[in-house]
Amino acid sequence: LDPLFDVFAIFQEKFDYVQASTDRLRDRLYHVKKEVTYLKRMKRVLIRRLARYGEPYSYAPLEIPDDADIEDPIVKRRKERRERERERKEAMKASKVRSRRASFFFLRVPPLYLF
Repeated sequence: LDPLFDVFAIFQEKFDYVQASTDRLRDRLYHVKKEVTYLKRMKRVLIRRLARYGEPYSYAPLEIPDDADIEDPIVKRRKERRERERERKEAMKASKVRSRRASFFFLRVPPLYLF
């Protein structure tokens, strides 16, 4: 088996990973653009409706807020993973402190000599 073939396989695997990431980002961008277009259209409809009823909408900015309470599942998983990692590190740190205290205690106890 040729070492060049192994290098090619590694590069092919990396390329496939980057290509899949690019495709996911492109798909996400497409959906975000679609959502923005929909919201722009909705804003135009609402402005026309307000104008038809004679509402002075131009005096106050008309903003369509983001859905802040709806969280992206990927972001949610990342936050959960970070939280688990933080808890694991804190537990490890606490166990190290306990073991240090225990070893310090045993160092201070004088040895018993039984003759």
